[in-house]
Amino acid sequence: MITREQFYTDYDRIVPTIFEPYNRFIEIAAKAIPNNVESVCDLGIGTGNLSAAIKKYLPRVKIIGVDKYESFAEKAKIKIPGLALHIRDIFDGGLPNADYLVSSLTTHHFDTQTRREKLKSIARSGLGFVNFDMMLCDDLDLEDTISLIVDFASRSYSDRETLEELGKSIRENDNPMTLDEQLELFDSIGMRVDVLAKENPFAVYHAYWPTRKL
Repeated sequence: MITREQFYTDYDRIVPTIFEPYNRFIEIAAKAIPNNVESVCDLGIGTGNLSAAIKKYLPRVKIIGVDKYESFAEKAKIKIPGLALHIRDIFDGGLPNADYLVSSLTTHHFDTQTRREKLKSIARSGLGFVNFDMMLCDDLDLEDTISLIVDFASRSYSDRETLEELGKSIRENDNPMTLDEQLELFDSIGMRVDVLAKENPFAVYHAYWPTRKL
């Protein structure tokens, strides 16, 4: 069985095999950052895959990473030269100043009571926000979502105990919002949102302020 510690230790190998669109959606999210952006804050930077992809397309952009897991985020420093890394909770002490904010597989960890206000805070902190995450799409509920993930993971992991623990972990620790709820939230504060890709139970969207310019 893959333990939680093993999952994070070998994250870059395991995650793409569990979440099939991972690498493809990372690339889609990275390409959404406008060419004239000078700084990007990666919320929950993890091992830095999204920011590394952004640097591939925008080599001069400054990357600021925030993550509370130091051993996890240290891997990002290897991939991203010059990374400004903050080891803390995303919202402790306010969000770093940056033109754009991004996240990947992070916002579904926000608790149900504060997640809407947290998303608004992120949206208001920059010119735009690009998010790739697990979301409830097309009227699927959490159990439907877990079933999709476990079904796909079963192609790589035949260990039933591992798959049951995966579903249990999502059930206990994750709070994915519906895609529609997020789109409506950004619309309510005057942002435009483009859904760049959607493949249940994942989506990538780009929320931006139409009147704000660099």
